[in-house]
Amino acid sequence: MKTTVNTAISREQRLLINIQKCKLALCKGYKYDKPTGEIIGQKGNAIKAHINGYTIISFVVNGVRIYIYGTTFIEYVLKSENASITNEEIELAKVYVKPSTTYLANRKALKEAKSKEVFVNKDLKVNLLVTPLTQASPIKYLPTIDNSNFGANYLGHHSNSNTRLLI
Repeated sequence: MKTTVNTAISREQRLLINIQKCKLALCKGYKYDKPTGEIIGQKGNAIKAHINGYTIISFVVNGVRIYIYGTTFIEYVLKSENASITNEEIELAKVYVKPSTTYLANRKALKEAKSKEVFVNKDLKVNLLVTPLTQASPIKYLPTIDNSNFGANYLGHHSNSNTRLLI
């Protein structure tokens, strides 16, 4: 990790931006429910949106959509309520909004599956069954456009003179 002045300034700016986002979310009506560990949205329902397994808060301010990770929001709420809270207590509170172990395991397995080499049989053309195209759709009887018998044809009364076989 770089320890230059620019990195320190940008990190401070990121923290300030996150604090502003959290304040906006609180003003919009988002809440953290400690007993259940859920983030409650503007309409009183638990937030279910996820990005990369993390719960995400999304709202619009002045026509701009703002996103905050649930972990950031919970950390802000807990620190603003109790300044002497420990990092362990914060991490325990974040468990509900973090990705589950099954999600992470499935994601890891998917990455490993994508990275494996695939060997293709050179005789693939021989193994493919090529059949001529036959009638793929069923035969339908549709009435022809005839103004004199339109009502009868429309209601399903067909005669041999005004029906056409479509293949």
